Amino acid sequence: MVYQLDGRPSLATAVPLGLQHVLAMFTSNLAPILIIASVCGLSGADTVTMVQCAMFVSGLTTFIQLYPLRLGSRYQVGARLPIVMGTSFTFVPTASAVGAAGGICCAARKRGKRAQIVMDLERNASEALLARVRSMPEYADTFISGGEAFLKMQPGALLVVVDTNRPELVDSPQVLDACNR
Repeated sequence: MVYQLDGRPSLATAVPLGLQHVLAMFTSNLAPILIIASVCGLSGADTVTMVQCAMFVSGLTTFIQLYPLRLGSRYQVGARLPIVMGTSFTFVPTASAVGAAGGICCAARKRGKRAQIVMDLERNASEALLARVRSMPEYADTFISGGEAFLKMQPGALLVVVDTNRPELVDSPQVLDACNR
């Protein structure tokens, strides 16, 4: 079955293929959002808002792929192809780590203990998420750099490494080495 770029398949062919395309798009768009919402313990309303935003932006960008925007006589944005644009799994590990670490901090606070999250504050994939969390009063001084953590370390401190099984990938190997002694 071969079609030209502007070819029109029969309705009997187009409907099942279109349905398959939409179902595949829903799965790949919803999975990252639902994973992040679950790890971060978001409310149902917040989860619904995230899903709605993801689906809206996915629909808008897919529409732009189908019907490109012309920029002058030589350039266009969009491919004039049925390319489904959607969310990415790229940010899931970082956002999950921030969400999980936030949960660890809440548990420590309820026990009257102080917890801080060590991460590279200048180079990370979730700058917008981190800025939003840091703006909340309860998390204002929660995130610190590896250098700050190294200076604040005390005997008996607990270091929890979230979301890595390779020591060379932690944000502060210096802190990890000091805790291993």
